[in-house]
Amino acid sequence: MCGCCCWTDTIGWAPLLALLPVIGPAVMYSIHNKLTTLADKEFNLPLELKAKMHGNIAIDLCISLIPILGTLFSWLHTCSTRNAAMVYNFIVQRALEQQQTNLQRDQVLQQTQQQQRQQMEKMKQNSNANNNSKNRVNVRNNQKENYEMRNLNSSSHNSSKINSKTSIPAPQQ
Repeated sequence: MCGCCCWTDTIGWAPLLALLPVIGPAVMYSIHNKLTTLADKEFNLPLELKAKMHGNIAIDLCISLIPILGTLFSWLHTCSTRNAAMVYNFIVQRALEQQQTNLQRDQVLQQTQQQQRQQMEKMKQNSNANNNSKNRVNVRNNQKENYEMRNLNSSSHNSSKINSKTSIPAPQQ
């Protein structure tokens, strides 16, 4: 038996137990207190929220101690419904904050990944630029070597022509 179970669609057990003088309100107070403790264990409620919930329970107890009219006002006060609504609002608020935190973390992660990609692109471009400049230097060196080789070949070829023209014919017999 708990304070938030419905006896019918509109009346719970709390007003019916409150009809019993002193015993009914005490039983309902202990049930409400157990529900608050259970909600705290399940959802790790903050101290401020627990204080509000216990305040609702205490007000409901004070109201329900008044004979007959106290039962009616206790039923109208609906402390179980108020406490359940406060717990629900807290859980929704926590879920929204967690979702917001996750979104911010994901955005930071995406920004970091994008910066890393950009740095990698810059490094590749710098590497390609260095390779291109090295290739240009190598091409220039190769061109110089080829030019020098041609000059050496042509000068040795020219000197062999000169030597063949100036050679002394062998004596005839």
